[in-house]
Amino acid sequence: MKNKLRFCLFPLLFCFCVSSKSNEDNLPTMEFSIIDSLLQKPVMDKELGISFRPPKNLDTLKSDSLVKKLNDLIAEKSTRQERRYIYSDSLFTFFFVLTKSVSFDVKNGVMALKNIEENYRKKYPQSEINAGIFKKDALRVHQIVVNLGKIVLVTLFLDSEKRPVIEANFILPADSYQEKMKSVESVIGAIQPIEKRL
Repeated sequence: MKNKLRFCLFPLLFCFCVSSKSNEDNLPTMEFSIIDSLLQKPVMDKELGISFRPPKNLDTLKSDSLVKKLNDLIAEKSTRQERRYIYSDSLFTFFFVLTKSVSFDVKNGVMALKNIEENYRKKYPQSEINAGIFKKDALRVHQIVVNLGKIVLVTLFLDSEKRPVIEANFILPADSYQEKMKSVESVIGAIQPIEKRL
């Protein structure tokens, strides 16, 4: 029987975390509440092998200067990415970025997550950082949450057999964290693998 855990909304972190010694073959399955009114229509990406639904009221980010600042904030030297989808609200306070990660080592996911956590601690030494691993449907998810005080970074690496590793980033204001997390939870819950057709 699978060990199912309810996805909890604590003030500044997800409720399930694992240590570097955890067994990735025996992970709990997380369940997510999906609030349809908080999401846009599904986007199908056959190359990535997934469908997803961006948060409602977020538009595609087209400002080159803002994209550069966003990349500087979330990009890690150990995880090169192609920025495929970037969304922002009209006030530029809530961002959603979904891309293919070309260097996250899923075969050594615990160590890869630990290295990213250490990089964040060096870059933001005063921040509160929590990391964890769980399963969502057919996807294995490595997550890290970084509280920078005024903003919170939520990064997830999602992988499944025969599909690219997907990186999902959320940047949200700390003063409306609990409200925005309803959208974050809905977006994560709506990410689904799709079958590639020949």
